[in-house]
Amino acid sequence: MPKKLVPRWLLARYVVAAILLSVIAVAGTILTQRLLEGPAETFAIEPSYAFDVTHLPYLAGYADNVSIARVTGIASVQPPQTVYTLDVQQSLKGSLSGQVTVRQDGYRSGNDVWVDTDQPQLAVGGTYLLVTNPVLDGDGHVLLGGSAASVPLTDLTRTVVVSRYQRAIADQEYPPRVPPKA
Repeated sequence: MPKKLVPRWLLARYVVAAILLSVIAVAGTILTQRLLEGPAETFAIEPSYAFDVTHLPYLAGYADNVSIARVTGIASVQPPQTVYTLDVQQSLKGSLSGQVTVRQDGYRSGNDVWVDTDQPQLAVGGTYLLVTNPVLDGDGHVLLGGSAASVPLTDLTRTVVVSRYQRAIADQEYPPRVPPKA
């Protein structure tokens, strides 16, 4: 007795049904995971500073490096900081060059985000004027606090921003009442 073949249209329906069931199962798993994790929350990191970080001559005087760099990626997350990889394009103060890492307060863990209220997180692909010091207990550098320590640059703003910081470097002062760096 010959085998009875399943018509193509019926086989197609079985295949489409199997695909739809797989999509529904995956979507259900993702939705369940999101519901179990709960909604994303944002937490504020409230910084305090030993000196006026908006006064550029103090910021330049305290910093070891003032440079222009492009953020190329995130190297790691080490709460309470994110470690970024940078390609230094120009050094205005100090001798940073090539690929370096910079730590910035703020990080993401799961759906939750911790942000520094004075300084937006760096964006991968963005170019910035950055004010940094070497990390004392490891490799790389740490971004100083305040919005003046990480200024996004565009073709339109670059010349003006660089001029302001070059003047601040020329007029730099070590902040009063701040102990010398170790």
